[in-house]
Amino acid sequence: MDKSQLFIIDTMTKRLILRYHKEGVIVSPKFAGCGILMNCEGDIYLNKTLVEIKAGNRLFQAVDLKQLLIYSALNWQIKNLEIQELELFNPRLGILWREKTDDVIRAISNTSKEEVYDEICRYLID
Repeated sequence: MDKSQLFIIDTMTKRLILRYHKEGVIVSPKFAGCGILMNCEGDIYLNKTLVEIKAGNRLFQAVDLKQLLIYSALNWQIKNLEIQELELFNPRLGILWREKTDDVIRAISNTSKEEVYDEICRYLID
């Protein structure tokens, strides 16, 4: 490994520890599968926030938000965790996106999160 790769690893590790090394953190929260989707694991759950870590050399994409919404819908089915906020964090680039779940869903669908979660789960089953 060359020095630039070690620097990237060191920087990413420091950013992850600084942001998420806190009491109450759940690493790899579990979500029961639904229909065609098997059981899955998120990255981090902390303080009513579902976090996905995207460590590639790219900006966030729509697929990243879809992943958070699917995990939230799966969680809603079993009422395991209380998810009030969604977060994407890229420790390589040092970028963060965080928003209230209700606000995201209202902005993209103009309906309640319960309706969107129900629709996601029905889609997975059908």
